[in-house]
Amino acid sequence: EQKEKNSDLAQKVNDLLKNKGIGEFKIAQAKSATTLAGFFNFIGKDNKEYQLRYVLKYAENGIVISIYINGRNQLSQDFYNFMGENPLDYPKNPIMNKPPCWYIYDDVLTVSDDEEGVAKIAETVADAYNRLNDYIAKKSKSSN
Repeated sequence: EQKEKNSDLAQKVNDLLKNKGIGEFKIAQAKSATTLAGFFNFIGKDNKEYQLRYVLKYAENGIVISIYINGRNQLSQDFYNFMGENPLDYPKNPIMNKPPCWYIYDDVLTVSDDEEGVAKIAETVADAYNRLNDYIAKKSKSSN
């Protein structure tokens, strides 16, 4: 039942992200039925491959959103040097999990388990994607 609920939630989030002009996120059901992840691989303006992942965890007070960034097939030191300490410029610095090249923004936002919450999840993911793309574009210009 929870996995069906997760699948429904993921589809709703994906539909909203597509409407915002972002590609389709692949969905991964975690071992725990209360956790769901969506991930999207893309090529940045620096012609390197990245992955943006959102992780949703059901908690007593709603759905907790976390955002993960990965530099796919990049050397971790190069990736961290390029990305700096806080590439999304969120109030709280991310955890830098190395290897394999992850920035983890835990507990970015907690939303309600309803249509408004689904919209906020999509907005948060779209905002992270746009911030990341803008950051990569800006950094790749300044390093040329």
